[in-house]
Amino acid sequence: QYTARVTVTDRDGGAGSDDFIVKVLDPATVQVFSGASNIATCGSDVDEQTAQILDGLPGMVFALGDNVNPSGSTANYTNCYNPTWARHKARTRAVVGNHEYDVVGANGFYNYFKPNVGDSAKYYYSFDIGPNWHVIVLNNTASVANGAGSVQEQWLKADLAANTKKCTIAMFHYPLFFSSD
Repeated sequence: QYTARVTVTDRDGGAGSDDFIVKVLDPATVQVFSGASNIATCGSDVDEQTAQILDGLPGMVFALGDNVNPSGSTANYTNCYNPTWARHKARTRAVVGNHEYDVVGANGFYNYFKPNVGDSAKYYYSFDIGPNWHVIVLNNTASVANGAGSVQEQWLKADLAANTKKCTIAMFHYPLFFSSD
């Protein structure tokens, strides 16, 4: 920890100062978790641009569903997603989206990302990042029951009860609000 003194002077000559404590973290303890959604579309270079951003970032990567468009077929994962984001596959944890279910059981998604996406046909699971983070991946598509009393809700309650981490975050495909078409 270090003490820093900051002085601020406005254009009219008024000045003020204060001390504050700064804690410098050991870079080895910082956890980086970055990603996107609606990632790859054949014939577009936007997925390569985002993959290049990930090239310079340490840590884990998330893919928040509709990872390949127009559907989550094996061919689209091979031909569209694989040429760009595949280089981050070993450190990626994926969320299933509605376009993955354009293929029965979202099998293209499962076969591409297994074993890191939970059980086939459920695709809700959890994992830990570093000493402090617990990440919960939920399947909130219409293909899996997720309401009160569902198997997923019961699993979530048990997972939360067993969690001992200081920080918990949940990921899922459909946000409450979004600004796309």
